Amino acid sequence: MVGTLYLLVQTQAVVILFGFFVAWHWAALRRRDGRQRLERLGTARTVYCVGGQKPGLGTSRARGGEVGSDLKSKGERAELQSKPDAAPRVHVVLPVKRRGAETERNWRTQLHTCYSGAVDYLFVVESAADDAVKGFYRLMKNLAGDGFVIRVENGTSATAFGKIGTRHSFSTPRGAQRTIRMVIVGSSKSNSQKIHSMLCGVRHASENAKYVLFMDDDIRAHANTIGVSVRSMRMQEVEDPWVRVKVETRHQKKTFLANGFPFDLPSKTGTFADYLTMVYHLVLLIAFSHGEFGKNVWGGCMMLELDSFAKNKHGLVSKYETGGYSDDLILAALCDEFGEGVACPCELVFPQRMSDNQSLKNWWNYLRRQLFVMDTYVSGRNKRINHGMLFVLSYLSFVATSGITWSFGKVFVGAFSVVLGGGLEGGTYEGAMEVVTYDPLHLLTLFAFASALSAAKAMYKELAVLCFRLGDADVVNDVHEINW
Repeated sequence: MVGTLYLLVQTQAVVILFGFFVAWHWAALRRRDGRQRLERLGTARTVYCVGGQKPGLGTSRARGGEVGSDLKSKGERAELQSKPDAAPRVHVVLPVKRRGAETERNWRTQLHTCYSGAVDYLFVVESAADDAVKGFYRLMKNLAGDGFVIRVENGTSATAFGKIGTRHSFSTPRGAQRTIRMVIVGSSKSNSQKIHSMLCGVRHASENAKYVLFMDDDIRAHANTIGVSVRSMRMQEVEDPWVRVKVETRHQKKTFLANGFPFDLPSKTGTFADYLTMVYHLVLLIAFSHGEFGKNVWGGCMMLELDSFAKNKHGLVSKYETGGYSDDLILAALCDEFGEGVACPCELVFPQRMSDNQSLKNWWNYLRRQLFVMDTYVSGRNKRINHGMLFVLSYLSFVATSGITWSFGKVFVGAFSVVLGGGLEGGTYEGAMEVVTYDPLHLLTLFAFASALSAAKAMYKELAVLCFRLGDADVVNDVHEINW
């Protein structure tokens, strides 16, 4: 019985691990394709981005400061940039709660954008007692220290600088308008606090804004994040929906939302719990590596048209208001049900530094919440899909972990017996060596595990180079320091 179970588990573990090996190499290839496209263009900037940081592309176009794009001709670029609505106003909603070690740094990356259009930043907090309120005040002071001339609008006294409800404004060196403020929205009564904050944030949007961008406070954005999101919202699928795209002109189906996905960066002193979280996200990264279009949604950075909320498109607002728990799974379900386009461009990738003090208890709490989300749904079809995904993820994790643990256990026991000079098989040295070397299945499992790990490292290496091309040079060193 035990032998049959061992054979069943180990065989499936080998298949699963080699499956991960192929999937992570495929994801690395897709990321490489996206990076090479940027290198051919000579810039990571879109037509909606001007100035800002150099994205690390060493071509003459980048050195000359030319605004990059995915359009074919300079005439098309000039025509688009000459129109007043070429870079539509974007309303950025940041639901914030508490303040971590990296929070303020992440906020600063989200505010330092080279988007050429107007941007309104709205920080949404549950109560004035939240530590994020103090963090917001420090953020505003530091922005003023960066050389930005920040004005307090509507004739408000200068003593209201950095305070809740005060609208602050400033202009970029190229004249693009920015406004920043924080509002209190209170506690949710019928849905999750994050969704409550998102909906309240949408209601504060300017009537001139076209898009709303939701961003979590734990992602490190780059200067082109908003521009890439807007570009994706104005694209349509053509012959190859994964690769070939063009600027939206006459189209049959618009992109409903654009989003990206993070990847974890444990520190040198990171805990074992950090790596457990990283492994969980490693699997999810595969689903967000298709190319320009996909089917998956991540709520940490997603852009939609404000009209989708104003018109309650597909019942989005109704589903959010009445018991909504997972913002991204609800949107993914609606896009799947109604055939809406989901953009996931390669540039929307976000390095996410992890805390140094995460405990196993914190990790277990996080994992339980992730699994609980899979039992929330907005329709019968959505319920079946979520439960199916929950089963598949749980089964793959259980079998792969069991196979790896079983194999390492056999090697450890056999090696321990060899060291002691005894044996498990008839009490002989040869018997102990047989446990270690003459079971090809557990050795194959360990080989498959090592192969999958190398593929994951290859994918992370591509992500690091891509982030470097996008202007975040620190990521290369961060990835190098991961204790694989």
